[in-house]
Amino acid sequence: MRIIPQSSTVTVLIGPFLDSVDASPETGLTIANTDILISKGAGATGAKNESSSATHRAQGMYAVTFNATDTGTIGDFDVIVKMSGALLVHNHFRVVPAALVTTLGTAPGANGGLPTVDANNRIAGIQGTIANTLDGLLAANIEDQPNVTLRAALAYLVAHAVGVSSGMNGSTGTLKSPNGSETRAVATLDGLGNRTAVTLTAPTL
Repeated sequence: MRIIPQSSTVTVLIGPFLDSVDASPETGLTIANTDILISKGAGATGAKNESSSATHRAQGMYAVTFNATDTGTIGDFDVIVKMSGALLVHNHFRVVPAALVTTLGTAPGANGGLPTVDANNRIAGIQGTIANTLDGLLAANIEDQPNVTLRAALAYLVAHAVGVSSGMNGSTGTLKSPNGSETRAVATLDGLGNRTAVTLTAPTL
């Protein structure tokens, strides 16, 4: 199954077209755009929108071009062609978001449709995408108040669990990072050690 980027113009091979009697390759068919039916997401079939005809390449395999209208819907993309004297041809493709195809390095013609690997055997583009995704998650608020993002919450938990603390038996308690260089929380305490107010300081990148 080949991946096709959404809303793109792409040329793919379909076939093989074989003779309906002896199954030999059909190399001289005239296949108009109206002969090439497509189904999106297992829906009703219709002729492809792009107007060019198919071009024979080899052994009954034909190149077919689809345009952005043809490839505009994410999901299953089935191509069905039945020509006189030839067996039915059905090829299955999958339309995915164009950004995903670019990230994976599988845009048409790029490295033969395979992901590009760098010198460290990492899939090109994936590392930066994962890093950006993690940054977004860490920056998301997990409480309806300032400074409580996931990144900050992790820093506060570390300060509470293994950080340097002071004044916890007085009226003002302070929690710092494990090396004591960064203040994470300053709490106002009552006579029983309960926190009545807390000022948080989020970590900086």
